[in-house]
Amino acid sequence: MGFIVRTALLSVLVFHVSVLQAYDQKAERVLDGLNPETRLVKICELEGMDRIDSDKNSLHPEHVMIDYLKPPHYSSANSVWGNHALLRSRGVWYYLAYQCSTNPDHSKVTHFSYKLGKKIERSQWDELGLFP
Repeated sequence: MGFIVRTALLSVLVFHVSVLQAYDQKAERVLDGLNPETRLVKICELEGMDRIDSDKNSLHPEHVMIDYLKPPHYSSANSVWGNHALLRSRGVWYYLAYQCSTNPDHSKVTHFSYKLGKKIERSQWDELGLFP
C-alpha cells in the first residue's frame, strides 16, 4: 500500500473517530440534562441497543423502549427491570425482558441482561401505538 493511500486512510479514520467522539459528547450532554430517573431509563435503553446489536444474533435494534408499555420496576435507585420492554429491529417489533444497573450518577451501565420475547404481530401495532 502506497504512502498516499495510507495517508488518505488515516485521514478518513481520524475524521470518523472525531465525529464519533463529538456524537458521544453531545449524547452525554443531553443525558446530563435529564432527571436521574429518566437518565437511568435512557442510558439502559442505549445500552440495550448496543448490547443486542453486538451480540451474535440477527437483530439490529433501531429502538429499545423500556418504559413505553408499562413503567419499569426499580429495584434500587440505580437498577431497573421489566418484562414489557419493546425492541424494534429491521421494522419488526418484539417484546423484551431486561435488567439494568448503573453507577450512582447513571453515567455508566454496570450490568445489562435481556431475554428476547415474542414477535409482536402487525395487527397489534395500532393498539400498542407502534409505528412501522
